[in-house]
Amino acid sequence: MIRYSIDNPPVIDRCIDLGFAWFKGKYDLNIIACRNMKERPDAFQDTIHVVYWDQKWIEYVFPCTTHAGQHYLLNPSRSAGVAILKHNHQYRSSFKIGMRSSGYECLIPCKDIPVWRDGDCNDVIDYGGPDHDSAGIQIHRANSSNTSLKIGRYSAGCVVLQTGFNDFMNLCHKQVQNRKGSTFTLTILKGVHL
Repeated sequence: MIRYSIDNPPVIDRCIDLGFAWFKGKYDLNIIACRNMKERPDAFQDTIHVVYWDQKWIEYVFPCTTHAGQHYLLNPSRSAGVAILKHNHQYRSSFKIGMRSSGYECLIPCKDIPVWRDGDCNDVIDYGGPDHDSAGIQIHRANSSNTSLKIGRYSAGCVVLQTGFNDFMNLCHKQVQNRKGSTFTLTILKGVHL
């Protein structure tokens, strides 16, 4: 979905309210994920907003997840637990375009990403706790050919787009091509901000 507006989109207003950095320029991307706090295990229930200014606000909205799928919640790969990105948090200049281990382009970390860890091996996500570093958090797609209905093994803590991934990556490439920087800031907001 694409929306156009003269007024700030709600996700930009929320970033301003929280004192986060935000960008106002052509292809100077604001990548903002909104975490739906009504938990439905294994569902793509969050949204990622890619917002920039070009004589008006242009906002792309894609369905995604900002947390691990049920498989990794029940079977974390680390003893401390599965990675949970922090909400109402901004990961400044923390991502760049790179290759996923399965051989396609996505956004990969260019610095350590502070996360919470959920290690109680159930399908209820536990938010909060001490910070842990995670160098493996990426922003990538689920299935390459079909729309995935469940998160499953697609996320062990990454932001995973259910649909629209090619459009998302095209926008990221346009930021680099337009010399707005080769790193990307990810903001995770608590709640739905449409």
